[in-house]
Amino acid sequence: MAENGARASWAGAGLMLRARRHRPQSVRRAIRRLLGNPAYRATASEVAAWGRAHDGPAAAADLVEGMATGEQG
Repeated sequence: MAENGARASWAGAGLMLRARRHRPQSVRRAIRRLLGNPAYRATASEVAAWGRAHDGPAAAADLVEGMATGEQG
């Protein structure tokens, strides 16, 4: 979870809350900060679009199948 939070924060698509900060008040503040800043929504939309265009699980399955059948890329 920490790695995902760090990456979302680094990308500007979210915030990272440290485990010791997992309290209702801290989570509320973080959500208000996210909802109050349109830049987070824009960046999160860009990341989501990239994810839809680059289907990692399908690419991985294709690679594994290619290796299994000897039809590598």
